[in-house]
Amino acid sequence: GGGSGLRRAVKTDRDSHSGVGVASYDPEPSSRRHGFESLGSVDSIDLRQNECLSRQMAVVLRQHLVTVPMLTAGVPLVSLELRSTQLSPETMKILSKALESNECLTHLGISSNAIGSVGAESVSEMLKFNRHLTSLDMCSTVVNATGALQLASALEVNSTLTKLLLDHNRLRDEGTVHLARALASNTSLQILSLESNEIGLEGATALAVVLGADGDDEGRYVNSTAPTAAATTTAAAATTTAATTTNK
Repeated sequence: GGGSGLRRAVKTDRDSHSGVGVASYDPEPSSRRHGFESLGSVDSIDLRQNECLSRQMAVVLRQHLVTVPMLTAGVPLVSLELRSTQLSPETMKILSKALESNECLTHLGISSNAIGSVGAESVSEMLKFNRHLTSLDMCSTVVNATGALQLASALEVNSTLTKLLLDHNRLRDEGTVHLARALASNTSLQILSLESNEIGLEGATALAVVLGADGDDEGRYVNSTAPTAAATTTAAAATTTAATTTNK
């Protein structure tokens, strides 16, 4: 299974989780009236902390995601950062559908948007078809155990995503167990971050089982804090506040 070939690590440094945007973009510049439609020479869009990404804007952006790779003169969009843009589940569904067939985007940042399990379902369906996205930031998106189950089903078939950030959500033990089971068969994920998800002994143990009880088997390593003072050696291989997995 995928678990035997995985190198795992656990850490809590959230500073390394920032998405990278080479170019930022104002959706309503004074010199333009066509918004995203004229972005043929931009390979990264950073819209973080804009007040609202409306459904209309998402539809135009979807068209850009779908058509730019087919334009000879166009520059493929490789990074899209949408943190704190008030993404709704409906808007997330529009973007996710476009990304199912996108062949260029490698980073998608949607953190600090209350998309919940409905949005997580759209993202999960996208991951089952997309074969180019490698980095996905879903921190603070109100994802619970149901959303984790949906993401786990996607991880079981996705073979290109290498980094998934789920910090500050509501996974708890149930959601963590779902993800741990998916890791047993997933062979591509290198980093999985679960900081601040109220993970207890059950979830930590599930992670430890797939990581390896000693946290240092066949090149795998775990640097973590035991979930409770009475935790067993196995459970000590994971943490209640963060879990980062690194492939060999």
